[in-house]
Amino acid sequence: MEMKAQSETTHAIPVQLLVELENGVAALYDRFAEQYPEDRSFWIELRNEEMEHADVLNEFEKSHFGFENQASIASDISQEVAEMMVSKVRNLMADMHKQSPSRKEALWLALQLEQSAGEFHYRAISGVLNGAAGRPPALWKDDFDHAARIRSYIERMTKIFN
Repeated sequence: MEMKAQSETTHAIPVQLLVELENGVAALYDRFAEQYPEDRSFWIELRNEEMEHADVLNEFEKSHFGFENQASIASDISQEVAEMMVSKVRNLMADMHKQSPSRKEALWLALQLEQSAGEFHYRAISGVLNGAAGRPPALWKDDFDHAARIRSYIERMTKIFN
């Protein structure tokens, strides 16, 4: 019997956990939009795209499994890692009630989240969403695009304030 390498191990990740992550990031960006009105349109655009990602995942689940809230996808990333990412976003939201990040810190937090989410989506669901909701499946590409846009925004902001 042939043993699988650790990187070839597959895990089941509930699609709704991925939806929860997208919705959590959307809520965080919504909070940033409220907190930093000078950046409101930037954050709202990112929030809307995160909500669209959640819709893509819901549509994938519905179209491929015929129901929502019960399907899982096979991934080389464990459910525990996905839960840790959701927890990280929840903790950021909770911490904002105690102490809000500065405008610059909010941008850096978002950049880190998008880079992590991009890697997570690439490793967790790359190739799984082919044809989902009639759009390209590569949520990870959107995450890396978000990261590039945030990085560019930080650079423009830095030039303005320096």
